[in-house]
Amino acid sequence: METSFKNELLRRLSAPDLTLLQPHLEGRHLGLTTHLEQASVPIDTVDFFESGLGSMVAKLRAEVEAEVGLIALTV
Repeated sequence: METSFKNELLRRLSAPDLTLLQPHLEGRHLGLTTHLEQASVPIDTVDFFESGLGSMVAKLRAEVEAEVGLIALTV
């Protein structure tokens, strides 16, 4: 099944799985410093990036954070 998705995971889903998931998908723009998840907090949504940069930031101690990973997504 051909899809218009740029995200490789979504593109590789089987047609029946994509049909079940598609009504729940919505496009959105994530701004700078958007937090997608935090430790010890339940995950409410899943984001399927199609392009951009993402980084992983670890809290070292109160008021001190360090970037520990970078994800570059290009299509």
